[in-house]
Amino acid sequence: MFVAFYIIALFLSVLFGQFARLQLDWGVSLTLLDCTVASFSLLWFISFVRHGRVRDLYKSALFTPFMFFIGACALSLLFNITTLSTQEIGVASLYLLRLVAYTSVAFFIPFFSKQQKVLLVRSLVTSVAITVGIGFLQFFYYPSLRNLYYLEWDDHLYRLFSVYLDPNFAGVIFSCLSMYLLGSSIEVVIKDRKRGLLLGVVTALSVLAVFLTYSRTGMIALGVGTVVLLLMKGYRKFLVFCLAFFALLVFLTADFKVEGLNPLRTVSTNARIESMRIATAIFQQNSIVGVGFNAYRYAQHRYGFRPDDRWRTSHADAGTDNSFLFVLATTGVIGFVCYLYFWYTYLRTAFIASRKGKSSLASVVFATGISVLASSLFLNTLFYPFILVWVLSFYAVMENKSP
Repeated sequence: MFVAFYIIALFLSVLFGQFARLQLDWGVSLTLLDCTVASFSLLWFISFVRHGRVRDLYKSALFTPFMFFIGACALSLLFNITTLSTQEIGVASLYLLRLVAYTSVAFFIPFFSKQQKVLLVRSLVTSVAITVGIGFLQFFYYPSLRNLYYLEWDDHLYRLFSVYLDPNFAGVIFSCLSMYLLGSSIEVVIKDRKRGLLLGVVTALSVLAVFLTYSRTGMIALGVGTVVLLLMKGYRKFLVFCLAFFALLVFLTADFKVEGLNPLRTVSTNARIESMRIATAIFQQNSIVGVGFNAYRYAQHRYGFRPDDRWRTSHADAGTDNSFLFVLATTGVIGFVCYLYFWYTYLRTAFIASRKGKSSLASVVFATGISVLASSLFLNTLFYPFILVWVLSFYAVMENKSP
């Protein structure tokens, strides 16, 4: 019953996206997804303690590297305790606890039954697929977020952003869905051509949604992930077709006269380069332990990069447009090495499972991991909750520890 409740709550949390969001003071926000994941992780951990099964959590390949990274994050905050105020330490610690909650799904979901895992996958896929449909409606009937600018959301004119209110993150999420559907449709069409063709249509619509976000990061994630997935499955001829289809979509959807719809636009490119330059400068002055995990907002203000009053509430000031630079700036070299260890373990486990045929999902998990890592070079996708819960949930389903 508890697992069923979590699956239903997760479905609704993804479906409502950023609309189920409560903005608190000091830039702290709380979403329905945060509540769902945190509640599940806490209750499941209590259950493991009561039944003396805590040691079972160690069986996950990700457990040790994650504990190293969490230790590095806590160390970074401890070393900056004299620089940050009590309130700032408290806010940063809340986000550290949120990261623990989200990553914990990778340790608990493997113990679901096979039927529960199937339901979880269907729930995630269906909820994101519905947000694709919502995105198409939004694209035609609500093409701008300009009226929400006072809440620190960019206007994103003539772009598909759906319930995520950001076309860049939406593009990466939809690319994750597209890769799962692509991997599934290829396998299904071999067994059942009619059902496979129907699934192929849904896949094409999700791919189109990626391009209508006009997010170059989303397109890169989709392209890289598709190449990796089809090469791993041995569909090299079909890969040529997919790449040609992607190129055609770029040509059909691009508008070189409108900045936001121009794939060669320079304004956002320059903004990202500047964001990375700031992160690099902050890292160079705090190279060993960083400025404190998720204390990046305060560091930008302290070093004079954000002198105006918006630094406390701006969504952009909490991070930088590169997940690895974010880790370097906030946790230093120590945290960065631990974080690389975490992702190395993730990819190695998925790759080995794929080669040994232990899980039909393994190739999709590996390709999705590579695509999200590629997107993280241009956007802080590795810490975005909706992407994090997708990536770690599918990894957890892949691990075979169910009764």
